[in-house]
Amino acid sequence: MGNIDSRNERFYNLCGLGKAHLIEKMLENDRTFNTININWVAFETQSTPLLIVINILFFSNQIFFKFYFIGFS
Repeated sequence: MGNIDSRNERFYNLCGLGKAHLIEKMLENDRTFNTININWVAFETQSTPLLIVINILFFSNQIFFKFYFIGFS
């Protein structure tokens, strides 16, 4: 079970870092074994990898909106 947990932790960390190419590669490699649980909850943050990605995308879009439409003020 430890190996599966470490794969889930690795997946979670990659989502947090926004490493889309590595996330995609990891999911493609795991297609046959299905050991990565995308609903895995991190103990420290009590959130899933996908929630982390959504937060990153939301935050980055807010910054884009602020700088692109409002300007650098």
